[in-house]
Amino acid sequence: MRVFDDPAVGVAEGRQIPLEHPKEYDVRSGDTSWASGCCLLVPRAVFEWVGGFDTANFFLHCDDVDLSWRVRLAGRRIIHVPTAVVFHDKRIGVDGKLVTPPTETYHGTLGRLMLARKYRRQDVLAETLAWSEQHGTPAHRQAAAEYRRREALGNLPAPLEGAERVAQFVGNDYAIHRF
Repeated sequence: MRVFDDPAVGVAEGRQIPLEHPKEYDVRSGDTSWASGCCLLVPRAVFEWVGGFDTANFFLHCDDVDLSWRVRLAGRRIIHVPTAVVFHDKRIGVDGKLVTPPTETYHGTLGRLMLARKYRRQDVLAETLAWSEQHGTPAHRQAAAEYRRREALGNLPAPLEGAERVAQFVGNDYAIHRF
């Protein structure tokens, strides 16, 4: 809670165990690109100021990235607090990699498409659609089809003014990774 003594802080997140999220944060200030929804704290006034979660466009995945980026767009900081710890249940396969269920792949892919649209990254949008439709799993293809359906209905998020200042698309991630 002490991080909110600084009025410039808009969101604080905790450290995840047993697998720490690899996204980069400044070890002195705690500044980071976005806060994970598995453990974040946002003052109600800030949450309402930026419009809360965009439930029309994000479900389960990327909603936290979108909220964080809108908070940053509004001029507030996103802080990682490594002394605040939460257990985030993740399954690891025998190969040591995360096991990603199809529902997570679907919502993560659809969320990425919505983020790319909303944060003015036509290149990321085109690349994600093309890869999902040509090489993706059934869950990837289903997400691309849902995006195309919403596009045909004119039911996509409006691009945000100034969004390119806060959005970080780094490979398939939304921040530089420490490891």
